Parts: sequence; C-alpha cells; structure tokens
Amino acid sequence: MDLKDKNLSLQFYNYLCDIIGSEEVVRTRREIFTVMDIVDKTDYLTFISTGSKAEGLNLKGSDYDRMGLHNFIRVYESLDEDQSISDEMPLIMDTNNTKPGFTKLKLVDKSYLDSDILSAWCETEGEETFISSKRVLERNLPDEMVIHGPCVSTVDGEYDQAFCLKCEEWITPAQQWIHRSRTAWPDCTLVTSAIQHGVLFVPIGCKNSPHEYLQWRVSFSVTEKLLIHSLSHTQLLCYALLKIILKDIIKPRHRDLLCSYFLKTIMFWLSEEISPSQWKPECIHVCFLDCVRRLIYCVEYKICLHYFIPENNLFEDRFTGIDHKALLDTLRFVYGSPWTYVFHSETFMNYRLQSIRTNLGISNTREHSVISRLVYSQTLYLLGYC
Repeated sequence: MDLKDKNLSLQFYNYLCDIIGSEEVVRTRREIFTVMDIVDKTDYLTFISTGSKAEGLNLKGSDYDRMGLHNFIRVYESLDEDQSISDEMPLIMDTNNTKPGFTKLKLVDKSYLDSDILSAWCETEGEETFISSKRVLERNLPDEMVIHGPCVSTVDGEYDQAFCLKCEEWITPAQQWIHRSRTAWPDCTLVTSAIQHGVLFVPIGCKNSPHEYLQWRVSFSVTEKLLIHSLSHTQLLCYALLKIILKDIIKPRHRDLLCSYFLKTIMFWLSEEISPSQWKPECIHVCFLDCVRRLIYCVEYKICLHYFIPENNLFEDRFTGIDHKALLDTLRFVYGSPWTYVFHSETFMNYRLQSIRTNLGISNTREHSVISRLVYSQTLYLLGYC
C-alpha cells in the first residue's frame, strides 16, 4: 500500500471515529453500562447489559439489551458436578435429542415444586420434570411488553430483556474453543478470563423441534462482550460498518434474513484468522472489504458456524432459493461499490445533514440536499473513487 492510500484510509478512519465514536468515547459508553449493571443488582437478580450499546456503539436504531440472571438457580452439566449445593436450586442439562447449542434443563430436587412460581414454570414428561422455556417467557412478561425471541421487549423495540440462568462451568460442547489453533487473538489471558464466566441459558428452543417449548439456548453473551471489548478500534469500526450496512441496506430489502449476531460471529472468526497487526487504521478500507467478502462467502455457501459450538450452523435452513439469490446480489453490489453504499446509507446521510445544521445553521431542506451531495462527492474523491 503506497503513502497516498494510507493517508486516504487514515482520513476515512478519522471520519468514522466522528460518526461512530473515538476510542475514548467508546470506552466511556462501556463504563456507563458497567456501572448501571452494578447499581441495579439485587439479591435475586444480576443484570448484564449486552448488545450494541454495551459494546460501546450508539448507532441509530440500536436497542438497549439486558439480561436478568437469576442468582438462586444454578445449572450443572451433569449429576457428577452436583456435589455441594448451598442455597441454589440445581438444574441439570439434558441434551438428548437436541440440536448443538440447545438443551433442556431438568429439575433435580422436586421439593421445589411446592413453590407456586416454580411449579408454574415446569413441565413433566414421564418421571422427569423440566423448566419450560415457553412458560418462563410467558410468566415473566410485564404489562405493555411483547415476546421477541428469548426476550421481552417494549412495543417500540427500544428495550429488550432476557431472563437467563447460569452454569458456572465451561460446558463440554464448547471445550474445543479453548484449545483450537488461532493466530494471536484471543490470547491465553483472554481465553482464561472468558471461561471463568461460564455460560448462560436463555428461554428459547430450536425452531420446529418437537420439544422447542422445553429447550433453552446456550448463550455466550458475557464472553462475547469481553471479546468485543478486546478488539482494536479498527476492528470495532469495521464491525460497526457491517451493522450499518445491515440496518440501512440489507434489512429494508431482505427483512430478517440476516441479523447482527451473524455479523458478530463472522467478525470473531476473521479476528482469529487475521493477525492483529493487520487491523490498522491505515488499512481500514482493506479490512472492511475482507469482512464483506467473508459475509458473501458465508451466505453463498449457507455456512455460518457458531463461534463457540461450530457443530451448530447458524445458516442451516435459513435461506430459500429466490431470497438467497436476491440477498447475494445485494451483498455483491455492496462489495463492488462499498463506499457508494456506505455514504448513501441513512446513518451517514443523517450525520452529514446534522453536521451541516451544526456548522452552517442552514434550515432549508433543498440547501441541505445540495451541500450533502457536495460533502459526499468530496469524500469519495479523497478515497479515490471518483
């Protein structure tokens, strides 16, 4: 890469920092959510902020995601681990006839069924009693909120909260993540820190499974947040750009064929494979194209392996023929003219308009449009695309 290209990328990097946030701004956002979780903690519930906002991003349309962890229920992977239980109610994982990444949660001590609340959560099959994800979700639905996946959400979608349970141990299906070959990320210290947080379970089963109503999905939200926080700012900006493309370009055309969790998964796999030294501000345009190219590959071959449990293909049965082709066409158009799509996105258009209002005090809509086009053209010129 010659000096001109490096300088252009650095200018683009600084421009992105203005829109998405500098390292300092991102760090401050994360600290705010950490403090909120500490302040809101109760004897019964521990709160864990997740999603874009907790990751340090504050993109338009980003909702506030939070998990409510029940402190007095503990999940164990097997009966062998259930040796010394204090005041916690024990549950045992049962993965028989479940897809990787999902489990049923079996009640060990049926004396807990004397509790009205717990008995309302349970389903009995033969001689075994399970905590029903469907019942938990429906029984924990506050007024004026709706069920959205494993969460209860406000009608406007601005706030999601998921009731979750925890296993303190790093479960067997994810053991390979600890030891698998990788470049330099995540390093041993980060991996050790991650596994000490164990795993969570959220109330949603595998779609179309005959026991969907009993199953819980394994969640690595805490570890994922640690991993996102460990990324360089260049990586975070590439991730944010992918989310902008998803929100402003893909979703309006293809509804919910893709979601931000897929982008995060792809970002993690790329970060494992590419040396951290390559994620530099002066290479950000190359790094972003690498991300889009990988997304295209995953969609084309309908393979997006779960980052912690690769046996779970997140794209399995995800696409039908016509929808698959249309999505691929859009992604290829984005890859062919990335900056045209980026700078024409709603997020970037709104930023330019806001900058114009702030700096020039212009209120006429027509004048906004004219100046916005000028700013857009100048930026493309700097990036060498016109």
